[in-house]
Amino acid sequence: MKTDKKTTTKNKMDSKNTDKLGKKTKLPVINQGMLRLYILASILVFAILLSILQGVLHIPVVIARTVLAIYVVVMIGVYVFMKNRWMRAYMEAIDSLQPLLTHYHDPAYYRKELMALLQFQKATPFRMMLHMGLYASYCVEENWEQAKNELLDAPYKKAFGLQKVAYWTDRAYVDFRLNNDEEAFEIIDKNREDFIKCQNMDRIGALIVIIFIIERIKKGDKQEGKKMFEQLKQQYSQKAIEDKYAYIKSLL
Repeated sequence: MKTDKKTTTKNKMDSKNTDKLGKKTKLPVINQGMLRLYILASILVFAILLSILQGVLHIPVVIARTVLAIYVVVMIGVYVFMKNRWMRAYMEAIDSLQPLLTHYHDPAYYRKELMALLQFQKATPFRMMLHMGLYASYCVEENWEQAKNELLDAPYKKAFGLQKVAYWTDRAYVDFRLNNDEEAFEIIDKNREDFIKCQNMDRIGALIVIIFIIERIKKGDKQEGKKMFEQLKQQYSQKAIEDKYAYIKSLL
C-alpha cells in the first residue's frame, strides 16, 4: 500500500510539473503578414508627410529622397529585428517542450502543446519543426504509421538546408521501421551526398549513421553493419541512441 501511495504521489507531482512546463510554451501569436503591412503602411505615411513638408519647406528633392531611403532602411531593420526576435522565442518554446518526452515521458501532452503552436503557424520552417516534433512523439510510442503521416503532412517540398537533411533522414528511418525498405533505399540514394556531408554533425549525425547501418544490414552485409554499429556506440552514448539501439540489435 505504501508503494502505491508513493507512486500515486509521484505521478501527481509529475503531472503538476508537466502542466507548469506546458504553460511556459504559450506564446502570443504574431501575424507576420500584419507586421509587414504595418511596416509598409508606416513607410507610405512617412512618404506622404515628407512630400507635404518638401512642398511647404522647399526641401531639395535629393535630400527628401535620401531621408526617405534612410527611413525605409530603418523600417526594414525594425522588421528583421522583430521577426528574428520572435523566431528565437518560438524556437526556445519548442525546445522547452523536450522534457515532456525525455523526462516526463508524456508524448500525448507533448503533442497537445505542439498542436497549439502549430494551429496558427504558417511559416514553413516552423511548420516543419512542429511536424517533426509530432513525428518524434509517435516514435516514442512506436506508432510508426502515424509517425510517417506526420512527416507526410509537413511542407517538406519547401524545406532546405539542414532541416531538409533531417527530414529525409527521419523519412528513411521510419520507412525502415515500417519495412518499406525499397522506399528507404531510394531516399538514401537520392540524399546520400547530403547525408555524408552532415554525418559528423551533433544533432543529426547519429541518425544518419544509423540509417546507413540499417541500410547495410538490410542489404545483407551484416558483418559491415555490425562493425559500423560498434563504431557508433563508441562515438555516441547508448542513451543518445537508446530508442534505435534495440532495433539495430534485433536486425543483427
